[in-house]
Amino acid sequence: MDPHWNLARAANLLELQIHNISFSTKTQMTGCLNSISAAPQLRDLELFWLYADFHFTNLQEPRTISFPQLQLLTVGGFYLNDLKIILGSIDPGSHRLVLRVSEASFFANRDFEARAARFTQYRTL
Repeated sequence: MDPHWNLARAANLLELQIHNISFSTKTQMTGCLNSISAAPQLRDLELFWLYADFHFTNLQEPRTISFPQLQLLTVGGFYLNDLKIILGSIDPGSHRLVLRVSEASFFANRDFEARAARFTQYRTL
């Protein structure tokens, strides 16, 4: 997430959709969630295809992030390991969870990329 984003000033933000962001590390991904949690009235959060580079992902467990007014969390398009990061980082709370599963959701990002590379190799033979 761009460090110049200051969602703390977004006091009246009710809905937020974030799609297609690649982070260098898991720490950057959870840092993005921390920034979003500064919007105290956020009720509807939609996260799709947030990606943490597996090779640069640290293994330290993040603290859970609280969204006190959140009513609906929609997530989708994640690789399995990135999905675990997102769901493990957000305090369970009383919000509803909508999980949009894709083929990638069944693989860690390194597994899916290797499988896709093999498929591409076979198709070009």
